[in-house]
Amino acid sequence: MQSVKLITIIKNRLNHFLKTFPFMVSQYGLEYELLIVDFYSTDGFQDSLLKEVKFRKDSFSPYLKKITCVRDTTDEKFSTKKAKNLGAIYCSKKDTLAFSDVDVFLGMDYLHHWIPKVKK
Repeated sequence: MQSVKLITIIKNRLNHFLKTFPFMVSQYGLEYELLIVDFYSTDGFQDSLLKEVKFRKDSFSPYLKKITCVRDTTDEKFSTKKAKNLGAIYCSKKDTLAFSDVDVFLGMDYLHHWIPKVKK
């Protein structure tokens, strides 16, 4: 079975996260894991993530198997390339990776639509 990781990157965009998180956890059509890369947010993101997971757990897609947060512990200038690479490093070579920015509203079939188009 194909292992799919939806990787979302964030740094100090809590307001965006609160609006888009429900779309990240409601993907349908294939099993996936959500990997959130926190590039040293200082806006209370970590606490809010825990609250949102607890609050929205009953509405998670049955296809969502796991949520993981990887945190950069150094305060560097934000770089989408570095943040995405940090997420990719966490994954295995067998995983199929899909990236999304925290301010993007994903359709419920985003992964189901795009992942089958990827050939390894």
